[in-house]
Amino acid sequence: MAALAAFAAGAWLWSEGNEPAPPLALVDTKGVEHSLEQYRGKVVVVNFWATWCPPCVEELPSLESAWQRYRQQGLVVLAVSDEETDVVTSFLERLPTDITFPLLIDRDMKSGNRWKIRGLPTTVIIDRSGDVYWRAEGQLDFSALDVNEKLLALLDD
Repeated sequence: MAALAAFAAGAWLWSEGNEPAPPLALVDTKGVEHSLEQYRGKVVVVNFWATWCPPCVEELPSLESAWQRYRQQGLVVLAVSDEETDVVTSFLERLPTDITFPLLIDRDMKSGNRWKIRGLPTTVIIDRSGDVYWRAEGQLDFSALDVNEKLLALLDD
């Protein structure tokens, strides 16, 4: 995935559609299993990222803010990394912002491949029925008006 970060660093691409989300069942850095199925009925942000990816790291604080802002309305954030758990937890300890949403580990990248991840960061938004609502490849600002409008459109349903 290292080579893919350069693709996402400069620009991002939106795509929209209502296809069923691929399966996702992974363990987080605390050993808790999370599956997309358990969050049916909620809006789920699935963010594929890495500690070595500057755009990924830059977007984490705004993603945390969005989760804090909207979690009472049914927003779930799941961040997926293919790195070792100790690498991710050590990295998080050095961040100035606490990241409190689940950080899932996909060591063999089976989930990343199933989700057709081509660059980092990639964010996929799943609607309450379990369908992909939109996908963005590249860094997002989760405080931006257009991103918030898309989230609110789903959360207000």
